[in-house]
Amino acid sequence: MNELIKVDSQEKKELIEIFKTGKSEKTLKSYLTALEDFSDFMRLSSTEDAIHKFFELDGGKANLLVNDYRQVLLEKARNAPSTINRKLSAIRSVVKLGRMLGLISWQIEVKNLPATSYKDTSGPGSKTIETLIHQLRIAGSNKAIRDIAILRLFHDLGLRRAELSRLNFEDLIPIQAILWVQGKGKLEKEALSLPEPTMEALLNWLKVRGQAGGALFYSLDKGSGKNQGERSMSDYRRLSGQGIWKIITTYGKSLGIKIRPHGIRHTAITNAVEMTEKLGLTLDQAMDFSRHKRIDTLLIYRDRIDNVQGKLANAIAKKVQEK
Repeated sequence: MNELIKVDSQEKKELIEIFKTGKSEKTLKSYLTALEDFSDFMRLSSTEDAIHKFFELDGGKANLLVNDYRQVLLEKARNAPSTINRKLSAIRSVVKLGRMLGLISWQIEVKNLPATSYKDTSGPGSKTIETLIHQLRIAGSNKAIRDIAILRLFHDLGLRRAELSRLNFEDLIPIQAILWVQGKGKLEKEALSLPEPTMEALLNWLKVRGQAGGALFYSLDKGSGKNQGERSMSDYRRLSGQGIWKIITTYGKSLGIKIRPHGIRHTAITNAVEMTEKLGLTLDQAMDFSRHKRIDTLLIYRDRIDNVQGKLANAIAKKVQEK
């Protein structure tokens, strides 16, 4: 029998702490929620107990349990394939850790469900972002100046929400027009060149923000700081991913359309793919902009732009002429 059943409660907690290291805040939150759901499926009250009870099984029984779990999730109408696959990924991640620590020798063989990613790669479009920026310039408030810079970074550089939230004042190098960004799944920051309009928007924000260190973007909502009256930069709260989401979606509602941060990134990447041919570039070179790990993802954007399916459907439809 697996020696893990002798592990005490303190060691159980240490396993979870090891599991938490090296993961982004978003991934960790998603994985821990998934493991809590798996614990409920196993009818155990804590994630720690569920993991160790799971590790006591042999490889065959463990895979049967995960397969049953996948089937239960599949029978729940609200669970999309991508949601189920994310929950399975969390289980595989903790199993991988168990193998690395020598606690188990088996792995999960249960396959993911087929899932369609990037259903809508178009995003809100550049004209929509242009309209928002124009409205914000008219408003002219400190919040408007900040949000123009945020919109520019999403649209012009194709930043992700977490990447923008993590930015610090020190990451911006105005004299070189460079922004150091910690990308998804990256431990080190990479330098991204800033176009002139983006740099201008950031400099306008710095006039409001000041030159102190700390978060590049912070909340301007009343009560977001720690102290009353005059404040230092330490009194302000960094804009969280959720806060950024709220800002962008609220602007979308003001226009009567759905806009989300990642949708603006979709617009940026769609524009980049369209521009590759005009600039004599290739799709693999476009990955320097999108910072995707695989070119397959950019091929999805290209195919959606070309709309091969629609072109073929029109051609086929003309084969049948109604009298």
